[in-house]
Amino acid sequence: MSLPDFFSAAPDTHRIFFMRHGESEGNVGGILQGRSDYPLTPLGKLQAEAAAGWFLDQNIDLVLSSPQTRARTTADIVRHAIRTSGHATAYTALDGLSEVDLGCFTGLTMAEAQRRHPEIHRRVQYETWDAVPDAEHSESLRERAIEIWKTIIDRLSEHRNVLVVSHGGFLQWLIKTGMGADHSRWSLRFHSSNCGIHECNVMRRSNDHVVVEWRRINMVVAPPEGA
Repeated sequence: MSLPDFFSAAPDTHRIFFMRHGESEGNVGGILQGRSDYPLTPLGKLQAEAAAGWFLDQNIDLVLSSPQTRARTTADIVRHAIRTSGHATAYTALDGLSEVDLGCFTGLTMAEAQRRHPEIHRRVQYETWDAVPDAEHSESLRERAIEIWKTIIDRLSEHRNVLVVSHGGFLQWLIKTGMGADHSRWSLRFHSSNCGIHECNVMRRSNDHVVVEWRRINMVVAPPEGA
């Protein structure tokens, strides 16, 4: 794996945080949500509040999120906590941060997907995600992830520390794109728990030398007991 070209435009030293949304009603039902919209559960809101408390010490000055309800609500909870603490934080919802379109799997549980589409399910598990009809396929996901990275890097000219709130499926593509991994298959997978946090530090050492360090992968801040 080599450092992706888009990092060459990073202007200075920055911290980029990626976080999955809190628990949604679809998660509770084991539903493959994709582009379907589900609200957060009460626990999902508590998870977002716990993460927000941790982010108070990270000097976040830009929040980017998927426009889908479960991600946007999570981002709003974090932004509210930061604003309440007296810090200004810019915000933009980006369609490019939406979840992967799951095609014929959308709205099903994994067991239902296996029962209704056994051969497609087998190919997804052992061969390629591109076997799913009407789903967003690998090349499209790769291109979308690269465009999001370019957007993030471009925003670093005005912001120091960025929080990106998205979804478990698409976060896999953002992370492995950021690591320069091959995208022909789902061979490299990164799990994101609800409100799991990933941290990428981008450091410019000289005009032609940029260092990228992944500091955290799926760190979870647990809500207080009894909350």
